[in-house]
Amino acid sequence: MHEINIFIHVVTGVLALLVGIVSYASQKGGKRHVLSGRVFLGLMAFVLVTAAIGVIFYRDRPFLALLTIQSFYMAATGYRATFYKTNGPGRIDLLLVLGLVGCGLAFVWSLHQANILWSNAVVYYTLGALFTVGLYDVLRIAKVFNWRNAWVPEHFLKMTSAYGALFSAGLGTVLPDLGPYTQIIPAMVATWLLIGVAWRYRKLFRGTEVNMAPNAS
Repeated sequence: MHEINIFIHVVTGVLALLVGIVSYASQKGGKRHVLSGRVFLGLMAFVLVTAAIGVIFYRDRPFLALLTIQSFYMAATGYRATFYKTNGPGRIDLLLVLGLVGCGLAFVWSLHQANILWSNAVVYYTLGALFTVGLYDVLRIAKVFNWRNAWVPEHFLKMTSAYGALFSAGLGTVLPDLGPYTQIIPAMVATWLLIGVAWRYRKLFRGTEVNMAPNAS
C-alpha cells in the first residue's frame, strides 16, 4: 500500500507541475487559465493527502510533507485571493493560516526526531518562509495590511510560490544529494516565472486597464 501511495503522490505531483505550466501560458482570467488553476489546486490536494498518509502511517519524510503542506497552502490562498478583492481574507483564510502555522510549529517541536535527508540550510529557509507567509496573512486578516488591489500580486506570488515549493519537493525526492540546490533551483525558476507574468500583466498589477475574471485562478 505504501508503494501505491507513493505512486499516486508522484503522478499527481508531476501532473500538477504540467498543469501549472498551462496556467502560466494561458491568458489570465480566461477559461483555460481558470480551469487549469482549479485542476492544479485539485491535484495539489491529492499530493497533500498522499503526503499526509505517508507521514501518519509510514513515518515517511515529514519535512517533505511540511513542504507539501506549504505548497498546498500557497495554492489554496492564492486561489482564494481572487474571491476577496473588496473585503479581504475571511474565516476560511484564518483556518488555513492557523493550520499552516500549527503544522510548522509541530514540525519544529519534533525536529530532533524527524527523518530529514536535506541540509539544515534548506530546512531553516523553508521554516522561515513558512512563518513569514503565515505572519503576513495573519496581518492581512487583521486588516493591518488592507491596501487596494492587494489580491492581484498575492494571487500571482502565492500560486508561483506553490509551484516553486512543489518543484522543490519533487527535486528533493528525486535528487536528494543536491542539498541547498533543491531550494535554489526551484526558487530561480519561480522567480523568473513571476517576473515574466508581472511584466506581461504590469498594467494589471497597477490596477489599471486589464481585467481578470472574478473567479480566476
